[in-house]
Amino acid sequence: METTFPPAGRHFDGRVLFLSQDADVVQRQLAGDYLTLEQAMPLRDGASLEQIAPAGSLKRGVFAVAVAGQRCGQCASRDAAPYAELLAGIGLVIARSFDPGYRRNCHNLGVLTSTDFGLVERIRNGEAIPLAEFTRGEDPVTAQVIRSGGLFAFTRARLTDESVAAAPAGHRPMTYAEKILSRSRAGRRSPVRPGDTLLARADWRHADRDLSPIAQRLLELEIGPELKLHDPKTIVRGGTDDSHVEPGQLVIVNGSHAPRCGALGALAFPVGAIDMVCAWMSGEVRVTVPPTCRVRLDAELAPGVAARDIVTYLLALPYVREGLAAGQVIEYSGEALLALPASERTVLIQMAVAIGAFCGIVAPDAGTLALLRERHGPAMALDPWMRSDPDAEFAHTIVVDCSALASGRQVPVDERRHFGGERPAHRMGPPGDHLQPGIGQQAGEALSDRHRTDRVGVAP
Repeated sequence: METTFPPAGRHFDGRVLFLSQDADVVQRQLAGDYLTLEQAMPLRDGASLEQIAPAGSLKRGVFAVAVAGQRCGQCASRDAAPYAELLAGIGLVIARSFDPGYRRNCHNLGVLTSTDFGLVERIRNGEAIPLAEFTRGEDPVTAQVIRSGGLFAFTRARLTDESVAAAPAGHRPMTYAEKILSRSRAGRRSPVRPGDTLLARADWRHADRDLSPIAQRLLELEIGPELKLHDPKTIVRGGTDDSHVEPGQLVIVNGSHAPRCGALGALAFPVGAIDMVCAWMSGEVRVTVPPTCRVRLDAELAPGVAARDIVTYLLALPYVREGLAAGQVIEYSGEALLALPASERTVLIQMAVAIGAFCGIVAPDAGTLALLRERHGPAMALDPWMRSDPDAEFAHTIVVDCSALASGRQVPVDERRHFGGERPAHRMGPPGDHLQPGIGQQAGEALSDRHRTDRVGVAP
């Protein structure tokens, strides 16, 4: 896959802006003062350029590098912060550490990131910085995105060049979520483990009816007047209908509604607008395999006890309350699930989203099969692979005795660490269809209205 990065390294031909905790220090730099890192200390934590610099104060080309403290971008909006920096001419953000979502979106837009503060003087001395400084320690897929100059360029190259980082061979026991990602992996199917970054083929792509202004503008700049959609019938717009989703599928979601398809045994997780637009083009999404926390609901629920009571109990556990489950898949299984209908299982999935988990998923069981047969007929069956392997590695296991669970009542729990129908949706027309509005503001309207049906999967 080709690179857009200069072979001899990249020059940053603008000034360095230090995002200081002192507002006067920031104002002095905006007014033209040249400061050293020592003069700008201490640097602001958890912030981004869009929150510090007043609107209109950054002239494109004046600043090329922004320097911040810890957790850069943590308090920033998901897509707006790196986009604001891109428009201001910032090509590199240096920080002690980064919010993962912010950093991912910087890479998506072609904005480089680094934690090496030694780059500041090298840049000010006019040195060309080699690509290796920005790809060191990255997984192969992310390194290719950086090398390509952003996710749009990477996706365009992927449409004509199927090369991707080779998948490791071998076998390892996997959790249910890991199995879905392994089966969805672009290229050779192979085992995955937490921390692996891969390109996964999405079975369904759920998105808001309207594109954000940022996504619209990026489409205009990066794609031009024509956007070819990959398998448009698998793009769902403007609804929360999940009747088309089946266990074992991979679903990506961009929008305000939670990825609820996990209640059906699908792996459904949220992505940003840029990732979603590129997934429209390629059908693929870049994902880092998360660890899994297993929640086993043993015994039968007492009369009157519902999913909300399970959620209340789980939220009080130290592992959940202290944020240790954040970024993990929450996998629910156990005898108590059999008594919970789909609507109650959805409550469990929404709890996972609320605590900052990567997503929630229910291991398919007899209850899942009964619902699927109602929707799709008696021929529906669950495949034997649709469960975690007995010796799969979990980041944490919570075992709840549901027979003793009641609203407002605490029960003993065995926590062990393991190491080793709703609104109608809209489908995107027949395969091979093209979107040819003036992209821009008409893009959202065209995507939601040009090819409309009452239900996903039904031909117009």
